[in-house]
Amino acid sequence: MKTTAFRIAAAAFAAGAACALAQADKTPAPAPAPERAAPIKYDPPKRGAPKGRVGGGTRGLEARELTLAVLAPDHAGLSSVAAPKLYWFLSRPIASGFEVSVIEDGAADAVLDRAIPAPANAGIQVIDLDALGVRLKPDREYRWFVSAVANPNARSGDFVASGKVIWQPLPAELAASLGAANDDTRIARYAQAGYWYDAYARLRAARERHPDSAPLRDAEIDLLGQVGLPDVVRHLAPVPGSPIR
Repeated sequence: MKTTAFRIAAAAFAAGAACALAQADKTPAPAPAPERAAPIKYDPPKRGAPKGRVGGGTRGLEARELTLAVLAPDHAGLSSVAAPKLYWFLSRPIASGFEVSVIEDGAADAVLDRAIPAPANAGIQVIDLDALGVRLKPDREYRWFVSAVANPNARSGDFVASGKVIWQPLPAELAASLGAANDDTRIARYAQAGYWYDAYARLRAARERHPDSAPLRDAEIDLLGQVGLPDVVRHLAPVPGSPIR
């Protein structure tokens, strides 16, 4: 009797395992990297805003050339969300403290002002306002800063880059057009409507999912070139014969 019960239990276990394997086999595979990326044309928002991106660039630090830049246009770029991701670039790691600040135009106090870990690797970095619990007010201009602090006792020597961001909820027509659109189309429509922070964040996320995709790499380089970031493009552009970065 016990033997029969044991056989029944074993058969049930085997059937359950087979069912689980069958379900696992149905798990959709990750989307393949695109063979080509859709053209992306960034059109600045028509707000007549003053210059947004200041500072940064390339300078000698620790006896070697260093590029520090915010990945933002030279005007106030739009975000469709209250807590966007803010991307910046560092050409090489340095033994320096770093700080990030976000302040509303005309305000006395910053909504964010804190030290951040020094990047361990060169390349594109990100400040996630959502993870930091920071939300912007709609239709207000904010300036955000990334500072490399070479000497805490002599802040005039800081290497600072900054850009501007505005949280502007999506117009109903644009929001509706994004509903069933694929990722390529979304990126292109965000860029065309002046939503820099959404377009770049989605393109960067696609790059991180497919780091070996040459079309996505080229699309990212082209988009950054459109907003006048030649120092960043120079570092990201592939050297003939080198692996894709």
